[in-house]
Amino acid sequence: MVSGWWPAVLGAEPSVTVSGSAAAPPQVRGVGVIELKIGVKQYLANMGLAVVPAAARAEIIRVRNDQWRLRASRANYDDGFHHLDLDAIGGTAVRLAALTVKTDAAGRYEIRGLAAGDYLLYAQYRSRYAVAYWLVPLTVQAGAAPLTVDLNNDNLQEVFNLKKTRW
Repeated sequence: MVSGWWPAVLGAEPSVTVSGSAAAPPQVRGVGVIELKIGVKQYLANMGLAVVPAAARAEIIRVRNDQWRLRASRANYDDGFHHLDLDAIGGTAVRLAALTVKTDAAGRYEIRGLAAGDYLLYAQYRSRYAVAYWLVPLTVQAGAAPLTVDLNNDNLQEVFNLKKTRW
């Protein structure tokens, strides 16, 4: 299951694929695709993305580590698949987000309306057999050409139980 990571405490998931004025050019665009261990590529359709200020990295990692320790102390699993709390990490990213968007049915997204600055693009993948998340740095400059940032196996922040091609 790709979509649906939006934390329930934050209300309904965003219902739009792009943000900002439709007339404004995109500042960041890309496509999300993940290659699973069995060699199958899956487009990340209808996946929530959060654009957070770069300074939020420390808080997201703190929550990741705190929840990892808490979950590991309560369960007898020896792998990260069971300890990585994507709800806690995603909830923190969304709470601190400057902007949220969703990918379309083909995994494509566009981001509009960001002020110039440094950001992180947060997204997550969760299935019955794998968990992963992205925390990709973005630098948005006023008037610059749009950035192309594809989410894929090469720029995952952390992953468990997927095909490891370049980590």
